[in-house]
Amino acid sequence: MEFINILPLILIGSIYFIPSFIASKKNKYNKTLIYFINIFLGWSLFGWLAAFT
Repeated sequence: MEFINILPLILIGSIYFIPSFIASKKNKYNKTLIYFINIFLGWSLFGWLAAFT
């Protein structure tokens, strides 16, 4: 029962950190900056899209 309550948070967190996962997978040279942009500005669509660049 408790897992059903946590499952949406896990899914949202996974979607939220997609730019960070991609930066880590592609071994980008500025992945630390991408992590910080994603953490602090990822809540806005602009910040989330900016983390992809």
